[in-house]
Amino acid sequence: MTESFEPFDPDFDDSPEPPQRSGLTGFTVRVLLLLLAGGLAAIVGIIFAIANPQPPAPKPVLLRWWEGVTRWGEPRRLPQETPLDDSQRPPTPEQIQGEIMALSQQWNRIRDRIIQLETQLGISPNLNQTLPERLQSLQDKAQTLPPPAPIPTLILPGNLPPLPGRKLKVTLPNDVLFNDNNQLSPEGSLLLDSIINDLSPHSRSTIRIAAHTDSQTSLEESRELSFQLANTVRQYLASELRGRYRWVAIGYGQTRPLVLDNTEVNRQRNRRVEIAVD
Repeated sequence: MTESFEPFDPDFDDSPEPPQRSGLTGFTVRVLLLLLAGGLAAIVGIIFAIANPQPPAPKPVLLRWWEGVTRWGEPRRLPQETPLDDSQRPPTPEQIQGEIMALSQQWNRIRDRIIQLETQLGISPNLNQTLPERLQSLQDKAQTLPPPAPIPTLILPGNLPPLPGRKLKVTLPNDVLFNDNNQLSPEGSLLLDSIINDLSPHSRSTIRIAAHTDSQTSLEESRELSFQLANTVRQYLASELRGRYRWVAIGYGQTRPLVLDNTEVNRQRNRRVEIAVD
């Protein structure tokens, strides 16, 4: 039997060799891992930037120097002006002249009114005083004036209380009863005679005679005149009637008009004498 021996090699490895991977597959895996890591890093960076905002970093010195060099020599642009509206535009000479004329007219009206008030209050106009001084003089004078007299309350038809006259009531016009001297006229005597027969049966009764005037005179004068007219009628009737009567003469003046005392026809209606028997 024949045997052969090979020398022993200590560096010889008889273990099976691992399978060899393809170079393309390994490259693909590394690229995917790189993209995944980059995406995660980008997401983390975005989240960090949102949570901790930082002011924009200034431009580098070289970049700013380069921008200045490239812009050097270019025409300088002026800022664009905003157009002015009508309220911001300067007034024209015509507008200024119109405003001056309007102010002059207003001043003339104020001056004339001040002079009118000074005349009414008995103040001599002093043109050397300033406007505030003249207004203060008017104010001081007005405070010394007495309070105005109260305006009498006129009772118009809607609120006119009727003159008592349960038994008889007659209304006669003043223009027929009296002449221009406020004396009983011949026609007035005839009118009074026509009602004597109506008054005769009411002996021991109260006969009220109320006279009214218009508003052409003052309040006090109208009351005095109306009482005079009522008393003239009372004297005439008392001299003609036989019997015992209680006489009451009343002068209301202009305080109880039948209608508004604004026309001649209405004033004629308001001038009247009322005779009433209770």
